[in-house]
Amino acid sequence: MIYNLDKKLICLLLCWLVCLCVLAGCRSPEEYKVEADKQVYNIIDKKWSKDFGSKVNYKISDTEPAPNALKVEKAVPASGILTLPQAVALATAHNRQYQTEKELLYTMALDLRLSRHDFERQFFGHGFGGYNKNDDDEAVGGQGSAGFMQLLADGALISTNVTLAWVEILTGDLRSGLAALSAMGQIMPDFSEVEVLETALARRLDLANSRDAVDDAERKVVVAADGFGADLNLVGGISDPSKRRTDLISLKELEREAFVGLEGSLPLDRVAEQNIYRKTLILRSQQQRFYEEAVDLVKLEVRGAWRDLNEAAERHQIQLDNLELAKKRFENTMLLLQYGRANTRDVLDAQEDLFDAQNAATVAVVDYTIATLNFYRDTGVLAVRPDGMWQR
Repeated sequence: MIYNLDKKLICLLLCWLVCLCVLAGCRSPEEYKVEADKQVYNIIDKKWSKDFGSKVNYKISDTEPAPNALKVEKAVPASGILTLPQAVALATAHNRQYQTEKELLYTMALDLRLSRHDFERQFFGHGFGGYNKNDDDEAVGGQGSAGFMQLLADGALISTNVTLAWVEILTGDLRSGLAALSAMGQIMPDFSEVEVLETALARRLDLANSRDAVDDAERKVVVAADGFGADLNLVGGISDPSKRRTDLISLKELEREAFVGLEGSLPLDRVAEQNIYRKTLILRSQQQRFYEEAVDLVKLEVRGAWRDLNEAAERHQIQLDNLELAKKRFENTMLLLQYGRANTRDVLDAQEDLFDAQNAATVAVVDYTIATLNFYRDTGVLAVRPDGMWQR
C-alpha cells in the first residue's frame, strides 16, 4: 500500500511539474517584450522629475507612443516650409542620435528592474527522470523539486527547496522507496547614377560589415527568445570501474554503471532572460539604424564622387579642346610670321597661350585622375595591387 502510495505521489508531482513547464513555456516572446516595456516605463514614470522637463517622446521606436507624444507628419509640407514645432517633431521622431539616447534610457531602466528583482521572491522548479543500470540491477527513477529564494536588504539570503525523489529497482532485492528532503539555503563616365548606387551598395565592404552586424543582431534575438522556454537536457555517462561510487538515490554502492536520462528546469523565473531579450531587440534596432545611416552615407559619397567625376571629365574635355585651339593658333602664327604678316610679339603671345593651355590640360587630367580614383574607391570597385598600383 505504501509502495502504491509512493508511486502515485511521485506521478502526481511529475505531472504537476510537466504542467507547470508547459504553462510557463506558453508565453510568447512578444508577451515578454510587452511586460518588459510595462515594467520599464513604470519605473521611468515614477523616477521622472519636473526638473527633467516635459516627459514627451521618450519611448523607443518599437513601442506604442505616449498619448502626449508629438504628432509627426510623414512628409514635408508642399510649401517646403516647416514651423519650429514641426521641425522639433521631425527631429525627435527621426534623429538617430536622439533614438539612441532614448534606448540608453530604456536599458538603464532595464538594469534597475533586474537589480530590484534580486530582492524579490524568486520561484524555481526542477525535474529529473532517468534509467540506471549496473552489473546486477536496473532502476528507473524520478526527482522533482520546487522552492523559492529571496535576498534581504541586509544581504541575507533566504532559500527554500523541497525535493521528492523516487526510485524503483527493476531487478535485484532492493525495494522501491520515496525520500522527502527539505533544505534551506581617363575613361568617360558612361553609366547612370542608379547603376553607380547599385554597384556601391553591392560592393562596399564597410556596408557589408554593417549588414552582417544586422544579421548577427537578428540571430541574437532568436537565441534570446529561445531562453524563455524550459530547459531540457539529455544526460548520460559510464562510470570508471576502478572507482567506487554510491548512488545517491538508491544508496547502493555501484562498481560499474551506465546511465542515461533527461534533466529539466521550469521557466518560472525569466526576468534576466526577459531583460536580455529586450536588449537584443534594442540592439537589433540600433544596428538597423546604423546600417541605414551607412547606406545614406554611402549614397551621399557616391553621388558626390559621381558628380565630381562628371565635372572633372567635362573640364578635362574643355581643356583638351582649348589645347588643340592653342596649338592651331601657334602653328598659324608661325606661318603668318614666315609670310611677314605677324611679328615676334604675336608668336610669343601664341606660345604663351599654348603653354597655359598645356598647363591647364595637365591640371585637368590630374584632377580627372583623382576624381576617377575617388569614384572607384567610393563605389567599392577600386582594387590596390601588392605593388601599390590600382586596378578596377
